[in-house]
Amino acid sequence: MRKSVKKKLFVPWMVSTLVLVSFLSGCFGPVATIRTVGWEHLTLDGTAVKLKGDLNFEESSENWKEGFVWDTEYHEDWSEYPNTLWADEFGAYNSFFASLYELDRTTSYNFRAIGQSLLEDRVEQGENIAFRPGLSNVITNHSDDISSSSAVANGWLKHLGGAPNATVWFEYGTSRSYLDLETDNETLFSAGDFISIIEDLEVDEYYYYRAVASNDVGIRYGNVETLKSGVDYVETRGATEVGMTSALLNGRLNTMDGTQSVEVWFIYGDQSPYNLDNETSHITLYSVGDFSILVEDLDWGTTYWFQAVAIINGSTYYGDVEDFTTLGTYLKTYLMDNMDNPMINRIYNRLKDLESGILVRLGKHYTHLEGILSP
Repeated sequence: MRKSVKKKLFVPWMVSTLVLVSFLSGCFGPVATIRTVGWEHLTLDGTAVKLKGDLNFEESSENWKEGFVWDTEYHEDWSEYPNTLWADEFGAYNSFFASLYELDRTTSYNFRAIGQSLLEDRVEQGENIAFRPGLSNVITNHSDDISSSSAVANGWLKHLGGAPNATVWFEYGTSRSYLDLETDNETLFSAGDFISIIEDLEVDEYYYYRAVASNDVGIRYGNVETLKSGVDYVETRGATEVGMTSALLNGRLNTMDGTQSVEVWFIYGDQSPYNLDNETSHITLYSVGDFSILVEDLDWGTTYWFQAVAIINGSTYYGDVEDFTTLGTYLKTYLMDNMDNPMINRIYNRLKDLESGILVRLGKHYTHLEGILSP
């Protein structure tokens, strides 16, 4: 009786064990996935490229032989490609590379990454990628100078594709799959960084954008990046306490955006509203609200433009550009218009030499002097 019971218990246990072992053997066999990553230029003339792929696997890479198949036509299966190129360079994260030379810049080529198992008769293949060696290579970088209505998009023309020049611009829109707007274009004669201003943005809205490059072979697109327009993070407010050589610049921080502290300051200049080449000291705010910074050593009777700036969570935001004019406009005009008078000439030059002292004291009587000298 006991023997028959042991047999009944033993048989199901053996069957379950065999099934489990069989199942695990299937799970942990040499399963691999090949991915075709892309290509990049090798030479300036656009006739040589490096192909890139990677291999994800659950066993040693020594069990695989990686490479590429290529042709001027598209094929569904790796075996239909007439040319095979085995990898001769290997990198981190199971990446592998091979180089193609003496290509025609304008011809379209197709390639797939492949992996041949050394343990069994099996070949894995990645997706087909088509390319023309003469296309430019363009990269979309981050955006900055984000406001509620505009942002600066940054791009990098990495390679001209053997062309003498390339035209670059950005496409953008509120849908990743439909970039229906574009910036002005620019022609570059060498590889390098470029920027464009994306304007007329809606407040507090997500936008998608990508860099584009066009040359004699065709158009190539960069990766798609995302930006969010501002909510007037920082405002520039009018200057107060304007004197002959100083003014108090005012601004307001409207949001901390979840961070503990925000650095703010002003940029300013007297050349144009587009050339604010001076900046004030920086101050740190720990809550939203108004802030002011005194700027000194200004020229009297001069118009200045200024703009509030804030760094919030690593991004830089700008307020609108405002302006003010230091006191002394009519006095300065009167003196300069009468420079042929030796006495006036001496007074003017003396005032310039002692702006930090005499002009400040003179500013106390400025209203009376302006009333005398103004038209």
